[in-house]
Amino acid sequence: RVELFEQEQSLRQCWGDDIPPFSPAIQLEADRAADHWRGTPRSASVETNTTEWTRGLSPSWFAHLASSYRNRKDEKYARAARAIYTYSLEQAEKEMAEGAWVRNPLIIPHRLGDTEVLGWFGALPEFLESAVFDEPFLDRIIASARLQLNTIADHLYEARNIRMTQSDALFTEGTRLSFLPESAHWRDIGLRALNDAFHRQFHPDGASVEATGWYHYIVLNMARRYLRLKRRRPELGLQVTPQQVAASLEYLVALVQPDGQFTRIGDCTAHVYPHRTLADILALRRKIRHELDCPDTPPSLTQVFPDAKQIMTRDRWEAGATYIAFDATHRSGFHWHPARNAIQLFFAGVRIIADPGRLSYRDSPQRRYACSTRGHSTMNLNGWNQSDSDASLRHRSAEGYEIIDAQYDGGYWLPRPHGYGPGLF
Repeated sequence: RVELFEQEQSLRQCWGDDIPPFSPAIQLEADRAADHWRGTPRSASVETNTTEWTRGLSPSWFAHLASSYRNRKDEKYARAARAIYTYSLEQAEKEMAEGAWVRNPLIIPHRLGDTEVLGWFGALPEFLESAVFDEPFLDRIIASARLQLNTIADHLYEARNIRMTQSDALFTEGTRLSFLPESAHWRDIGLRALNDAFHRQFHPDGASVEATGWYHYIVLNMARRYLRLKRRRPELGLQVTPQQVAASLEYLVALVQPDGQFTRIGDCTAHVYPHRTLADILALRRKIRHELDCPDTPPSLTQVFPDAKQIMTRDRWEAGATYIAFDATHRSGFHWHPARNAIQLFFAGVRIIADPGRLSYRDSPQRRYACSTRGHSTMNLNGWNQSDSDASLRHRSAEGYEIIDAQYDGGYWLPRPHGYGPGLF
C-alpha cells in the first residue's frame, strides 16, 4: 500500500497529475457514477473516441470518483469505485480465460492504466486511505494485473499505436508495481519498445504513421509525457527528443479545424478532448512550446506535411476562418482511408465540404461507406475504391495563393472484404 502510493507520487512529480481538478461538474458525474454502481453492477454501452470500451465501463468514472474522493473523502465514492473494480476484475478474469486480449489488444493497457486512460492503477492511490480497499481486495487487483501484464509482455502487439500503448502500460505499471519480481522485466520490455516506437511512429515532418487526428494525439501525448520523464530521469535512456514533440505538436495544431474539432482525414472525429475550441488548442500549443523552450511564435497559415502527404491551409487562426485540408495521404497505418485528392472545406467558419471520418468501428453500411473512396470528396469511378498506391503531392506558394498539385494513378478497384477485386487504371 505504501509502495503503491510512493511510486505513483514519484511518477506524478515527473509527468504531472492525471486526476482532474475537482469541480461541481466532476462531483456531479461522480454522484451519477455512485448512483449507477449502488447495488448490483449494471453495464451501460459506451463508445469513446478510440475504441468501444469493454463491457460498457466508461473510462471517465475512475477519474471523476478519484477526484471527488480526494476532495470530499465521502466513502460513497470509494464504495462505487470498489464496485467498478469488482465488476472489472470479473470481466478481466473471463476475458483472460477466453483470450479476448487477442481480439482487442487495447483491453489490458486501458484497463490497467496508460497515458490515454487513468485505469486501475492511476486511480488506485486515491482510494488507499479507504477501509473499503482492504488488503485482500488489493491483493486480488494486483494478482489480476500481474497475469495481464505477463500476458502482454509475452505477446506484445506487432506494430502501430497499439504496440506503443501496450509498451506504455508495461513501463508505467512496472514502475507502479516495482515491488513485484517481474516488474523489472515489464519495464525493460516497455522501455525498449517505447524507444523503438519513438523511432518508427513519427515521420520527420512531425506526422505520426497513422496520420489522423485522434491517433496522432495519443502518441503525441505519450511522447510529451516520456520527454518529461527523460528530463527528470535521464538514466532511463529514453530516446524521445524535444524536436519530435515540437514537430508533432505542429501537426496536431494543423489538424484542428476552425470549430475546434479534428479534420476528418482517416479514422477521426470529434474534439481534441478535453479541449473544446481552437483557442484552447492554441493555448495548449503555447504551453507545450514553453515546456520545450521554443519561442512563442504563431503557427504558419499553410502547413505542409510531405511524409504524410497532407496539406492544411487557412486564412487566419480564428474560429471564423476559411480552412482547407487536402488529403493525398500515404498509407503507413491502419486508420487510413482511400481518399487521395479529397478536400475538406470550411468557409467563414462553416463546414462546406465534409469527410465522413470513422463514423463507427462496427461493421455496418456506414462504416463501409466511411472507408470507401466514394465516401470522400474526390474523383470516383463505378463506386470502386482507390488502391494503396501512393499519390504525388507538390505545393507552391505565390503572393495571395497556395498551389496544391497532386496526382493519383493507382486505379480503381471493386471492394472485397479482404483485398481487391477486378479494377481499372
